[in-house]
Amino acid sequence: MPFTFGKGFIWILLGVLLGAALGYLWHSWRCKNSASTSTSVTETEEVTRLRNRVANLEPIVVERDRLKIKVGEVESDLKACLASKNTVAAAAPVAAFAGVAQGDHDGVVVERDRLHGLVGAHEATIGDLRAQLAAVPPPAAVPMGFAAFAGGLGAADLDRGRAAFGKAIRMDDLKIVEGIGPVLEGVFNSAGIETWVHLAETPAPRLREILVAADDRHRIHNPETWPRQSRLAALGEFEALKAWQDSLSAGKG
Repeated sequence: MPFTFGKGFIWILLGVLLGAALGYLWHSWRCKNSASTSTSVTETEEVTRLRNRVANLEPIVVERDRLKIKVGEVESDLKACLASKNTVAAAAPVAAFAGVAQGDHDGVVVERDRLHGLVGAHEATIGDLRAQLAAVPPPAAVPMGFAAFAGGLGAADLDRGRAAFGKAIRMDDLKIVEGIGPVLEGVFNSAGIETWVHLAETPAPRLREILVAADDRHRIHNPETWPRQSRLAALGEFEALKAWQDSLSAGKG
């Protein structure tokens, strides 16, 4: 009898120990799984937040570039007005109008005064445009660590790309950028630009240098928007990229 009781006690003890071991393993697995899930959720939220910041930045960069072009146009008009004004002013002395009808003289004076007013208006416009340009956030507002998380797209992201473009999207296919075809993609690949992230981080002037070095005929291409297009692709912002491309022609606005 005591022997039977002892065997039963041993089995009960072994059962308790086995249960404790299984419980410990289950608890460890749950904790690890919970931590992994928490980390994944945090990373997903961070990527979403950064993607939204980049998407919001694109219109600002476009507006900045538009204002720069407008400033250049107005400054060109100002130079033309100044040249005209100086030409008219050179003929202003009364002696220069000897033998000229009074009506013609008065016409020159009126034109001179009109040009004075036009120059002042252009100068005021340039000042206003420069003030607007100064208020636009610089490109440095692009989130830090872009290369660290961009390009990590999954099948679901590429499926969204398929829906946006109406065709299959291959990861790091440079031809998704409006203005880049198979030939130019080959040129960039040969120069070490093989991914959307690489293209996004290469300044437009450097892209132009690569194109011209490969073939002077590529000088006709304008890569100004290509880095920003590629940045949207690397971030999986295919809907925003397609909407922007609909307003472009050969990669240009």
